[in-house]
Formats: sequence, C-alpha cells, structure tokens
Amino acid sequence: MKPSKESKFLKKNFAFKIIPMLNPDGVVNGNTRCSLSGLDLNRCWAAPNVEESPEILGVKKVLRETVSSRDLFLFCDFHGHTRMKNLFAFGCTNVYMEKDTLKERIFPLMLHEQMDEFHFDYCKFDVQPDKESTARVNVR
Repeated sequence: MKPSKESKFLKKNFAFKIIPMLNPDGVVNGNTRCSLSGLDLNRCWAAPNVEESPEILGVKKVLRETVSSRDLFLFCDFHGHTRMKNLFAFGCTNVYMEKDTLKERIFPLMLHEQMDEFHFDYCKFDVQPDKESTARVNVR
C-alpha cells in the first residue's frame, strides 16, 4: 500500500510517542485500572514516586525530553472506563489551559465526525477535584 499524502504530512511534521499500557501486571490479574500493588496509576501524575509509580516517572521523562526539542501538540491518554461504554474522551476545561481556547475539544470533535463509534456528546471537559492528579490535568 502506498502512503497517503496525509500520512506523509503527519510523519514530516509530527513526532508520535506511543506509550504502551502502564499496568499490564494488574490487567493480567484482573484489575482494569490498578497495578499489581493495587495503585491506580491514573491518580499518580501530580506527584509520582520511584517506589510506587516508576511507570509514570518514565512517561513524564519521555514527555520532558520531547518538549525540550518541540511543542507538545496533542496528548491522549487512552484507557477503559469502569461505568461508561462506547468511545469518548475526557479533556480539561480552559482553567487548566494556558490560553482561553477550546482546542481541547478539536480532536474529539474530529473523531466524532469521522467515526460512528465515537460520541462527542459523551465527552467531558470539566475537572472535579478528585481528577486533579490524572494525566489529562498534569500533562500540559
């Protein structure tokens, strides 16, 4: 298959960093969110430590190295949800963004327009206090 002009453009202009699942030890033992130690890794992004969440420290190091040479255009944290079904996104309100824009909604809206399975109406962009330690809030 010949690469499309869109894929050529993306490869020329963007660096893609794909991080695999961070909790395979927990998943293999039946946990959907937690590591084998029982720690919910998505609640460790504000203050990860080498003893409990070295996976988060590793991802943050990759992100720091990336932004030292280029802008971070988009960060997506894909994972399942315990109560919600279908495809949707969680984002952040502008309070957590540097500028007053709606740019956090562009990618989910594009997905909605291209995929019947993705539901923009199910997306949430507000951040409750118990979500302030998640990746979506701490990676900016």
